Parts: sequence; structure tokens; C-alpha cells
Amino acid sequence: MVNRILRKATQPLPEAASAPINHPGAWDFFLSHGQVAAGDQVKMLCFLLRQRGKKVWYDNEMANRSTAAMEEGVKNSGCVIAIVSGPQEGKGPETAYFKRPFCLKELRWAVEAGVMIQPVVAAEDKGRITEFFKIIPEDLQHLTGVNWEHIDRKDVDYFELGVTKIIRTSTAFSQSSDEEEHEQPALVQFDRLAAAAGLHEQHAAWPQRAPLLQ
Repeated sequence: MVNRILRKATQPLPEAASAPINHPGAWDFFLSHGQVAAGDQVKMLCFLLRQRGKKVWYDNEMANRSTAAMEEGVKNSGCVIAIVSGPQEGKGPETAYFKRPFCLKELRWAVEAGVMIQPVVAAEDKGRITEFFKIIPEDLQHLTGVNWEHIDRKDVDYFELGVTKIIRTSTAFSQSSDEEEHEQPALVQFDRLAAAAGLHEQHAAWPQRAPLLQ
């Protein structure tokens, strides 16, 4: 999973803050996770991303972990990876990822800054994604419409494949965002719908798109 994502991850880092709280001030990925539930897999994910040359904001390794530092990390990252987990056994529903105040802050900062959010679950939780959907706050319900990746810490090769897919998706998002700055919103929406329906392939002979009605 890791390798497929990384092959296309060629976009430059976001612009660093002028006086960063943590250096270097801009990161490829921000890891958002519950402190206990996702510990081992977060460490492994961080290691594999860095092994591929990516700059990663991982709270357990940051010099400053204040609220301001976390906000800086989210808003100056190319992608927030949300490692979603359910309630910890015997510790109540408030320990689930989507019930944790700081996890929700991180997601909302990402939305505010236009930073991509990539939800990720452990392989053993893949069958629980619909269950997780039910506890996502209303203002973050758009996350139910994106592709959720899963990583398997018991299988290193499959874990790496998951990382690759994450990198690929984040790169595609970055490229799409850059293109949208230069295209009319309605035309961008048309392209997305056409691509989803396979119309571009079916009508490759079309010389050009018709101009939008004024």
C-alpha cells in the first residue's frame, strides 16, 4: 500500500510558517490518532513514510505538542492521516477516535485550511467502518464519502501497500487542488462527474468541451 502512494508523491511541501513552532514548519503528512488505541501502527506508519523521504508531524516526536503546535502542524501539512479506531475495551465510548476532542479539532483545522483528510483503519477494523460512520459529527460527514484505507500491522508487505495508496491519494488531491484554481467550478464538477461515469473514455473523440452557458 505504501509504495503505490509514494510513486506519485512528487508535490512540493506546503509553504512553511514564517516563524514555525516546530521545525521545519511544513510537513507532507500529519498523523491524527488516539493516544493509546493506535500506538504501534502509528509508529510504523510514521517510520515507513519517513523511510520514503516524507516529512511527518507525529506528536510523540515533536519538541512542542501544544494546541498551537498541533494547529500549525495540521494547517501546514499536505495531508492529515486520520488513524480511526473504536472505543478502547472497557474504557467507554468516549475513547473512540471520533469522540476525542483533539482528534476532532485536528480534522476541523484541516477542513478550515483545505487540507486533505485520509481516514485509515487497522485491517481488523475494516468491517467496522460503517459503525464508525455513525459517530462522525455532522460537520465532518463528508468523510463518509471518501475512500478509507486500511493497514495491516501483521503483514509488513500489505502495510507498505497501504502507505503507498495513502501517498498516491494525497498526491492526486494536491494536483486536483492546483488545477481547480485555474478552472471554473462548474467545469471542474462536470469533469468529475464525467470521469466517474466513464464519459471521457467513451467520447475521447470529442474535440473540446463546450463552453459554459453564461
